[in-house]
Amino acid sequence: MPTSVAPQWSPDGKYICYGEPADGAVQLAVTRADGSDKKVITSKHPHAYSRWSPDALSVSYTRFEKGQPPALWVSAPDGSEAKELLKGVGNPPAEWKPK
Repeated sequence: MPTSVAPQWSPDGKYICYGEPADGAVQLAVTRADGSDKKVITSKHPHAYSRWSPDALSVSYTRFEKGQPPALWVSAPDGSEAKELLKGVGNPPAEWKPK
């Protein structure tokens, strides 16, 4: 695995979501626990503060786009179904609340 930033294990222990330096920003990637099957789930803009949903079916993260307030996004672990949930989020990162 390349240099990683703030790795987060999925609740089921099968995957790790981590930040990876790329082109002056940090992109988020998900890989299997053994380091195989890497998928970059974000692109273009810096991202941070990834958090797994309790069921490990989603990953939330903060997106930092130049000239815009930080935004909370969520996607599937493979990066599909990415959508913005909220603009103007701050620190600390959002946390999932179990049902």
